[in-house]
Amino acid sequence: MLMAFTEALTVAFNIGAIMTKFGASGAYAGFVATAQGLSTATAAMVGTRLISRYTARKLIAVGLVLVAAGHGLSLVATNVIMMAAFQALGGLGTGLVLCVVLATAARTSKPELTYGWINGSAGAYLSILALAVPKLLLSGGFTALYGFYSLLAMVGLLCLPAIPNVRAPSVAKARTAVDPGRLKIGPIANKSGWIALFGMGIFYFSVAGMGAFIARIGVNLDISLETIGMAFFVGVS
Repeated sequence: MLMAFTEALTVAFNIGAIMTKFGASGAYAGFVATAQGLSTATAAMVGTRLISRYTARKLIAVGLVLVAAGHGLSLVATNVIMMAAFQALGGLGTGLVLCVVLATAARTSKPELTYGWINGSAGAYLSILALAVPKLLLSGGFTALYGFYSLLAMVGLLCLPAIPNVRAPSVAKARTAVDPGRLKIGPIANKSGWIALFGMGIFYFSVAGMGAFIARIGVNLDISLETIGMAFFVGVS
């Protein structure tokens, strides 16, 4: 999941790389991120319908190949529209991997603990990227950055043997297997999931809105990318 999600985690630096590569405005660079985000969300929703038909290993393999292809093709993009299309392709893979990993985590014996490990790992990974990506950008620019993202997705394929080669139960079986006692949360039991998702949506919307352009704000204030990366590292850590 981390290998597939790397580009999305470092969107603050990607915006600047796209602006420099194509001479695009912040709005056009943001369009690329929006295209990727929408395709990620679409694939995640579609993926929930596939996890009972195909094994986790197969779906994650397809997702990682799409991510690698999207980032690899971005290296030959000649304008922002092409870049957005290729990133949308990669976003489909990211969404597929993300939903399969989280659905698999939810079926472990201790799903809360597993999800905690996932969040903690993502935070630790982001802190490393905050230091590495600025150096990569300064040394190799756009080509080095998106080549790195494509390579990471291919490296992620090496994890496939460790992924449970199982399918999720059908919706009917999943409902039968649920322990009703775990879901009794007073009168809002049937709505609690949606309330939680709404709260997460507000949180991520506020973070992403500032996070996507915070690096450009720093650059416009003559702050180096390495210093901005250090600020991210401290904040995430």
